[in-house]
Amino acid sequence: MLNTTKYYLVLLTSAYAILAVLPVWSESESEDDSFPWLSTFEVGEFAETFNSNQEVIKSGRKLARLPIGVHSLEEEQEDAPVVLIGIHGFGVHGYEWVYPLVTLDSEKIHTFFYRWNSLYPQSESREILIKKIDNITDDRQAPLEKVVLLAHSCGGVLAISAIKELRSDIQFEIHTIAAPLNGLGIFTVCEPQIPETLPENVVVKQWRTTRSKDSVFWIFAEDPQVVFIDPSETVRLPPYHRGVRLGHVRSISWVAEQLAGDLVEEVDRNDVLADSETP
Repeated sequence: MLNTTKYYLVLLTSAYAILAVLPVWSESESEDDSFPWLSTFEVGEFAETFNSNQEVIKSGRKLARLPIGVHSLEEEQEDAPVVLIGIHGFGVHGYEWVYPLVTLDSEKIHTFFYRWNSLYPQSESREILIKKIDNITDDRQAPLEKVVLLAHSCGGVLAISAIKELRSDIQFEIHTIAAPLNGLGIFTVCEPQIPETLPENVVVKQWRTTRSKDSVFWIFAEDPQVVFIDPSETVRLPPYHRGVRLGHVRSISWVAEQLAGDLVEEVDRNDVLADSETP
């Protein structure tokens, strides 16, 4: 009886988590069909970046309505030395990505957003991502320092599972955020494929929420984020930030604040070195 109760409790919680992160908006509201260029995004303070800020909601809806594929959110950034691809989770409102992408915005970063369908076979979603990365890198005229994958929840599972298919002549930096890399039990949409070892050109950093504050993970007896990847770095998010709970969705914003500036730090160092060697 106990096992049966636990089964239905997990099933109910999983269903709730799905509904909580699927894109929703009122059809009575007028829709803005303009493209979600990063330059048009407007955000407020950290605590105001979700449904209390209508501008953020509008920008997020545009992201959520993008067709399946990897989309450039910036014009005339093709020569930026860093390529950043945001990868959403099982469902996407869109608004949860506005503050992070604006926070990370830099003239040295070309920002993309991968809108994928988590109900597709994972192999198909990986193939779309890999092909787009190949297209982006093959079409470049300027040197490329690295490709950064900022991957949330099941998007983190997708990114880690794609490692074995990444090309070896490019540096990759993968940041998984609130990602159930150890699986979700009976909820099999996010099925991880963890590599035994990482290639030399791939760096992984795991950003894990506090399980008791995560609306998706709190029900599990063991934290589904915990998995060993050799080598990788792990950061545990605090339960609160600026008086706001750091749950499953808002975790992306906190991580973006920690990464702001760091993603281009190596590029800046190389620029300084190049300038010092110039006669």
